[in-house]
Amino acid sequence: MLYNITFEILPLVGLFFSTEERLKMLSFCIVLLLVASVDCSLSKLNGRIPAINGKGVPLTVDFDVSEFNKNLETIVKEDLVAEINDKFSSYINESRTTELVENVCKREIALLKEDRMQEIKNKPTFFAFLKSNTIFSGDDVFKFDEVTTNIGQNYNPSTGVFTAPKEGVYQMSCVMVASGSNHVHYWLYRNEERFSYGYTSATANANSNTQNWILELKKGDRVFIQHRGSLIETVHGTRHSYFSGHLLF
Repeated sequence: MLYNITFEILPLVGLFFSTEERLKMLSFCIVLLLVASVDCSLSKLNGRIPAINGKGVPLTVDFDVSEFNKNLETIVKEDLVAEINDKFSSYINESRTTELVENVCKREIALLKEDRMQEIKNKPTFFAFLKSNTIFSGDDVFKFDEVTTNIGQNYNPSTGVFTAPKEGVYQMSCVMVASGSNHVHYWLYRNEERFSYGYTSATANANSNTQNWILELKKGDRVFIQHRGSLIETVHGTRHSYFSGHLLF
């Protein structure tokens, strides 16, 4: 490919320099053009130097820059390929990082769910009915002897006592149904402390009383229901009366 470059030497030059000096200046300008054309090969140089008549001297120089274009094209291609490879590598690395983070998060969530389910399964929980109608008097402990749930085996149906296996907040509840026209008086005990009072009034038919308690227990604390007073009272069994409890947190 040839590029044509034309420039004019101002007429003012002819006013101050001789013909020989002006020719030297033209030669110097040609050298400057050659130096400015980096990576270009000079294939043809045509200069026209007409008689100096005060109108300036036109100079035409033709350059072959095909080699320069070829080198430039190679450089551009190499740079473009390198940039594409770099961006592609970055994308691949980001994708792998994202995939790795997602996999780690999924594993952690699965482990948390598994731990949570295991924690729920291991929470101390019990539920026990009074199997049959039972007479209580004095300081008798109510022994709910038909156990349906006893996670951790912390409730003892032989003694009627629940023993906390760990420190925490527990919910305890009971339903007490009086048999016939009986009253039923009782306490909820935490260790040796009378925590709450319960009472079922006498009616012509069976009457009931429901209690719910929230207790802070330490490991080894004992919770049970005990009869209150000297009266002889009958509690209705056959899955009418029950005692239950579980760890909240």
